[in-house]
Amino acid sequence: MKLSELLKHFVVSPRGAASLGFAVLAGVILTIAGLPLTGAILAAIALFVIITAVSFLKGGAAKAVVDERDRQTAEKNKARLDEAVLSCKKLKNIRLPDEELKKTLALLCYESDTYLAKALKDPDCHYDPRALAELDTAFAAIDSYLHSQNQSAVADMYNTPPQQTVSTESDTVRATLLESLNNGVKAFREAEV
Repeated sequence: MKLSELLKHFVVSPRGAASLGFAVLAGVILTIAGLPLTGAILAAIALFVIITAVSFLKGGAAKAVVDERDRQTAEKNKARLDEAVLSCKKLKNIRLPDEELKKTLALLCYESDTYLAKALKDPDCHYDPRALAELDTAFAAIDSYLHSQNQSAVADMYNTPPQQTVSTESDTVRATLLESLNNGVKAFREAEV
């Protein structure tokens, strides 16, 4: 970890914020006592550096940095899990005309719901990024599938001669979607919280 990251995590940790607050308070007191402003600022900075150095030497600052980094990571993970819950709700509302795709999508939603419920109960909010990435992949595949279905429907509506490319593309997109949904189901089954 770089020194800048280390200090950033330390300053936002409770121990670092208390050290910084104490140094600022000391600077304000010195200013009120009659020390010139630049001298008070330099004294506050020096006090913060000394407190931080002693804290790192004693090991308390390192623990504060690790705890803060873990808290931030858990916060980001929880946000990602909350996004996944919304994605799953959106997936449940998608209507697909193909019966096999419908069943596979329902299975993906079931597996992701089960996984997400377990992951959100975990106080550390650990998750498997591969499983959540499969939700994004499923969205992209469904979008491609529905787009190809729309193109096919427009061609049918205007009685244009059937194009081999649209039909082949539709079949390819369907196969890709089915594979994506199955990969998502597999990823959620294999994911461990």
